[in-house]
Amino acid sequence: MLLFIFGAAYFFQEKLSIGDFIALSSYYSLGINALSYFLGIGNQYISAKVSFKRINELKEQYSHNTPKKLLKIYQQNNVNSIEIKNLTFNYFNKKIFDHLNLSFKKNHIYGILGTNGIGKSTLIYLMLGIYENYRGNIYVDGLDIKELDMVQFRKEKVSVMEQEPFLISSTIKDNIYLFKDNCSFSEANIKKWENDFCCNTRLYEEIQMNNKLSGGEKQQITFLRTISKNASIMIFDEPTASLDKSAIISVSNAIKDLSNNKIIILISHDVSLCNKTCTDIVNLGIS
Repeated sequence: MLLFIFGAAYFFQEKLSIGDFIALSSYYSLGINALSYFLGIGNQYISAKVSFKRINELKEQYSHNTPKKLLKIYQQNNVNSIEIKNLTFNYFNKKIFDHLNLSFKKNHIYGILGTNGIGKSTLIYLMLGIYENYRGNIYVDGLDIKELDMVQFRKEKVSVMEQEPFLISSTIKDNIYLFKDNCSFSEANIKKWENDFCCNTRLYEEIQMNNKLSGGEKQQITFLRTISKNASIMIFDEPTASLDKSAIISVSNAIKDLSNNKIIILISHDVSLCNKTCTDIVNLGIS
């Protein structure tokens, strides 16, 4: 309840957009659910930690407190490269990465492969500055991310499609344009993708809590939402897990169309999809 009082107060003061309020609510719910399984499932603990960290980031973003450390603002229009050097990271007592070196450059599509638990999503959390307790260095265009304002960076430069689709009780169109303040593709571009995914005839269909949308339909909606931001870095975490063959082809084609001046990262168990879509493959191996 306190979360909604906090969010509503900032919303009506026009300090918090409806998109950020929804995101805040989503992260809070994820955190509570994850903590309920804390004693039995380590991965749920990580989900809780990330969710509550994001809540704190949103709170800090709208507070007037002077930050403890003066962080640099990333000011270039497009991100040219991300460099990972000698990265070592432990999860509890398990070593996830040991002196890992990777490079990601714009105009490339990277497929990240590996078995469950190998660290595919963990790598993304590290690259985006969500996990900080690592050794080694991560650079964005030569700038160490520990010196950058990564909250601002993620807001302006990154668009992520997570595995679990998040929808609100509204129309399909409202769900696609949920973060419309950050939507920077032309209407013509997005209408083309709506046609590709057969959403154009259903844009004003209401999504209710008991709506019988399939897992694939939910994924298509969140995919369109993700690409509408036109961010410099686009990350897709298992974007085709519930899709049929036709929709998988549409996802692959859309990702390839998007690659100009972008760093695109595709996390997937689908080796065939990565081989057809990606310019580079990063195989993290077997856990």
